[in-house]
Amino acid sequence: MRAPPPSGCAALFIALGVVLAPRAASAEAPAVATPPGRYTPYIERGNAVPAPFAYAQPGVIATLRPGAPTLVEGSVGFGVGLTSRVWLDGAIGTLAMAPRVGFHSLQIGPNALLVDIPAFELAATAHVSFAAVDGRPVEQVEPGLMAVVRPGPPLRVDAGLYVDGNPGPVTTFGLRVPLSLTLQITPHVYAAINSGVTVATFADLAGTTAIPVGLTLGWGERLGRAPRPVAVAVVPSIVFPELIKPWAAATLRPGYAAIALTFIVGSRLW
Repeated sequence: MRAPPPSGCAALFIALGVVLAPRAASAEAPAVATPPGRYTPYIERGNAVPAPFAYAQPGVIATLRPGAPTLVEGSVGFGVGLTSRVWLDGAIGTLAMAPRVGFHSLQIGPNALLVDIPAFELAATAHVSFAAVDGRPVEQVEPGLMAVVRPGPPLRVDAGLYVDGNPGPVTTFGLRVPLSLTLQITPHVYAAINSGVTVATFADLAGTTAIPVGLTLGWGERLGRAPRPVAVAVVPSIVFPELIKPWAAATLRPGYAAIALTFIVGSRLW
């Protein structure tokens, strides 16, 4: 199963919250509903990117494995709203920079907001990745659901359920169930503890089931007060993708880690 891009569920929209209203549905509300210059804390936001908003998300990630060279890669993600409840996102590819140079994993897919109420949001997603490292033209097909639960300040819970198909000479199927708990530290800063369950392939359920553990920090700010302000954010994170492998001989694997630094720029297009 291909590792998810550095974005993750909890990090994508810290910058967009500077220019979006607290919930995606508010894009349909009159402009006076959100006072000019108001910064929306991360825990008040959803994951939707309604039209006419868009974002770009460059980032770099270093992957460390015991006994292997450090892998350094860069990527540029994007998202653009198509309607008030449908948006398109993905990545224009991943550039491997060390120890070897290469290009792989273009990704694109639609998202649709299904439920949007103050305490709960649910969206359906479907993404296709192309140009696998091993030469397969189609790397992965991954439909899923992602949810946001707002129990009240200063907390937010993000969860997802994704089933991935990996076509090839032997097609495999896996599972991702990410779970994040976010604490709003200041109006502009949050911290999230990330975990969940991953299964690389159901063909080897015991050998590939893992519990990742990670930490994400986020900071964002609004630049300008114009009708189309630009929002920027910096999101560093660290994750241990296989920290716990409950059925493996070595249950704890702290040596496998991924450290990422993501920048996000968001604004409205018109």
